[in-house]
Amino acid sequence: RAGYMTMASPTAVFVAHMVGLGAGCLLAPAAWLVFNAPAVMASAAAANGSYAVAATGGLLASDGFFASPVAGVFRSTAALASGGMSALPQHVLWVGLSTMVVGLAINAVHDTVPGSISALVPIPAAMGVVFLSSAAIAVDVVVGASARVFWRLRYPRSADAYALVVGCALIAGEGLWGLGKTLLAAFGVASPICMTFTMAPAV
Repeated sequence: RAGYMTMASPTAVFVAHMVGLGAGCLLAPAAWLVFNAPAVMASAAAANGSYAVAATGGLLASDGFFASPVAGVFRSTAALASGGMSALPQHVLWVGLSTMVVGLAINAVHDTVPGSISALVPIPAAMGVVFLSSAAIAVDVVVGASARVFWRLRYPRSADAYALVVGCALIAGEGLWGLGKTLLAAFGVASPICMTFTMAPAV
């Protein structure tokens, strides 16, 4: 979409995607092996009884040099994927393939039906984000979508002109705050409010 809006060459966009995909396939596993090597050695040391060495952990450990408060989910995913298909749950391949077919079918319907109906067809990528993160992001999506709908109803021209800019700025602000969150965690500063929704303990 960005390439369409900037009138970039479709061939250039395709080549850029392929270069980025190839670089990610080569560099991401290599970076994982480098960063995870100390943790592997620590696990081997623990198996041999050298708990003093094992306690140091790896570079990606929660107390490591490159520790990040938002990296736990990605590290767990990489650790699971590095174990191969045998480390995944049973029937995961068929579940993944069937879901991919459903995503393709939804996209095909979204792009072939008239515009008035396609707006009611969900986008599989947006649905997948909720599955990858948590249900809490659905609240954020509803708030953002509601704000844009209200904006477009009241001021349609400014909404069409600036909605994309506002969305990109919000995403950029979220990304920049990751640095602030890391600095707060490095200095041991905890959030002033901790909220959770669980069952009350039995008295």
